Amino acid sequence: LDVVRHFYDALMQGDGSAASSFVIGEKRERGPLSARQLTEFYSGLSSPITLKDASESDNGTVSVKYKYEAANGHLCNGSADVYLVVRNTAPLIARIDSHGGC
Repeated sequence: LDVVRHFYDALMQGDGSAASSFVIGEKRERGPLSARQLTEFYSGLSSPITLKDASESDNGTVSVKYKYEAANGHLCNGSADVYLVVRNTAPLIARIDSHGGC
């Protein structure tokens, strides 16, 4: 659960580089979990992302609820499933499946 909280804390600061350090290595350089794309999106929010809830399921997936306000004023109250894997004894984020269109 800590890795997910640290990931969202970094996003709240708009720090995609710090956030991507909690992501598996092969997804840090390209794609939506890359440092560049995370920084571009989360540093441009009108209101930073806030993690409202995080709970772990039996299979190592963490369900999260969050909110933020986009640059265009759209308010998002979203949720996602965060999938973790263990690499070199450290849990890392392998993928995130968002729900609800945010």
